[in-house]
Amino acid sequence: MAETLEFNDIYQEVKGSMNDDRLRLSCQGIIFKNKSEFEKLSDFFKTHYRLELMKKDLCVKGRNWGTVKFGGQLLSFDIGDQLVFEIPLSNVSQCTTGKNEVTLEFHQNDNAEVLLIEMRFYMPPTQEDGVDPVEAFAQNVLSKADVIQATGDAICIFRELQCLTPRGQYDIRIYPTFLHLHGKTFTIPYTTVLHLFLLPHKDQHQMFFVISLDPPIKQGQTRYHFLILLFSKDEDISLTLNMNEEEVEKRYEGRLTKNLSGFLYEMVNQVMKVLVNRKITSQGELPRAPRGPVHHLLLQGELRTAVPTGAGLHLCPQATCAHPLR
Repeated sequence: MAETLEFNDIYQEVKGSMNDDRLRLSCQGIIFKNKSEFEKLSDFFKTHYRLELMKKDLCVKGRNWGTVKFGGQLLSFDIGDQLVFEIPLSNVSQCTTGKNEVTLEFHQNDNAEVLLIEMRFYMPPTQEDGVDPVEAFAQNVLSKADVIQATGDAICIFRELQCLTPRGQYDIRIYPTFLHLHGKTFTIPYTTVLHLFLLPHKDQHQMFFVISLDPPIKQGQTRYHFLILLFSKDEDISLTLNMNEEEVEKRYEGRLTKNLSGFLYEMVNQVMKVLVNRKITSQGELPRAPRGPVHHLLLQGELRTAVPTGAGLHLCPQATCAHPLR
């Protein structure tokens, strides 16, 4: 038998449309697939992969309740003896639990037009042999999932920063690819950061640092699309990065130094700008009103603070959002 099998005029159904392609099989791997040539495929699998190729019927009843099974790196959802769908657990980026509920969040693919962001599983409030089914489900997922974990040494740590949303005081640990809020255990990959804003407070003695997120972070059933930090303009800090000088210079090419000092909000601004690799939107050189850099607006019966920037009009802190001036 040939070492390689090729099939032309093969079509794949993707989101309701048919895409033509070729199927090529070799000892190194498989590109595409086609069920119409089952016997050839079966023989090839037996010869080169020593695997039995089997047909499996999928359930198309449209029900949303069934049985979850864990096998290897897969989570399978079955109705009766028929498979509905499978989830590679390596695609799971986060697993959180609630009352009778488990939420799975997935890694994003920037090249995909349609993404599955999250999936929720509900479990009836029953216990078998004293085992909580929600915790057991979550542990099965986490044992195989590719979850971002705050392990190793952080590049730097900002202690007890005041956060308006989600409200509280957090130690923010800065890692090379994500930041970690210690206190509520939020882990935010830099790839989920859309925009960074540095905005003045209405009293002109404080500053907002706003991080726009997509997907948002969650606390219970509440989603936070913005992480809002509040700083005093007079608070300063001396900061030493947990890296040697050669490594700092090689990695950040002069944009950061091992030892930093200055106002706290400026240090957070500088570190985040370099690590996240996003432009900081601020008031910049825009002309300011005679009474200060901010304005007051009555929006839906509530008094809001409005800060104009080159990108738009920003309302903060109660319901931070950006309205493009265009």
